Amino acid sequence: MKVMDRFTLKQMGASISVLLLLSGCATATHKSVETEVVDAGQTMEEPGVKQSVKLAQITGELTYQDVLQKGDSINSLALDQGGEQVWLATHAGLYASADHGLWGAVADELEQADVKTIYFDPKKPKQVYIAGEKVCKVSKDGGKSWKRIEGGLPQGYDIQSLIGALTDKGTFLYAFVNREGVYESTDAGANWHLRFPIDSVEGYDLDYVPSEQKLYVLTQNELLSIDIHGGDWQVEWRESDSHIYSIAANKSTDTLYAASDKGILIKAGKEWTLLSSDLPEKLINISYGTADTPIIGIGESAQIYRYSQEKWKKWE
Repeated sequence: MKVMDRFTLKQMGASISVLLLLSGCATATHKSVETEVVDAGQTMEEPGVKQSVKLAQITGELTYQDVLQKGDSINSLALDQGGEQVWLATHAGLYASADHGLWGAVADELEQADVKTIYFDPKKPKQVYIAGEKVCKVSKDGGKSWKRIEGGLPQGYDIQSLIGALTDKGTFLYAFVNREGVYESTDAGANWHLRFPIDSVEGYDLDYVPSEQKLYVLTQNELLSIDIHGGDWQVEWRESDSHIYSIAANKSTDTLYAASDKGILIKAGKEWTLLSSDLPEKLINISYGTADTPIIGIGESAQIYRYSQEKWKKWE
């Protein structure tokens, strides 16, 4: 089987040119939206009263075309816990969807940041983590202000993915640093240490399955796993079987999704099955969404899709 090279949208000039004809190319009018988010942390851990939380107010003054031009390439995406707002990590900034099909920059201070990953803390929905090339920050007010959290990270670090694992001691953070391995923080990012080394390996994605207590790391040719308490790396998937572009875990059902050249694969327990082969196009990055929208993803054309009620739909 021919190995399909991984790429970014920057390398896809022709595809991007087509995408720029999206319906959002009309002149943008100034709109704003303040998204309400249900505190998913309570629903996951305890039956407490649901609370609504507001993320940063996003001024919708950009079309999707503008975001592609300003962001240069989209590295990953994430859906807020209310299932209403998509955040995009790009080569040049952090963006979020607003009203009427428009988009906005989350924070001006991140305009030139090469952001590669976004993590919403389910226990503290206003707490958002971002990381990338020489950037690792947290916002405790839904994206309005940001603080650096890079103590213990190596000089010139490049974080491909940052996720959280809910434990009885709180939320532990894990970040895959290219050619170093997985770093861990037990204090909300204030201090990091190298927990699971993988020397000279370039990683592309990272996630955690609670029932297995395993971290999964996607590299160029393999999907690896390791027990969160320690041990050796195990091979879960090899390139010869199929090429995997991205992974995402549904932590409430302990399900791992993988976007591959065969379609969306799903791992429940030890078995892999095909969830969906009828994709609108090849998906190069996926993320877990909500119970109603378990998967969101971005295709080769840069179109955003959501998977709901066993159907793929464009994000409008």
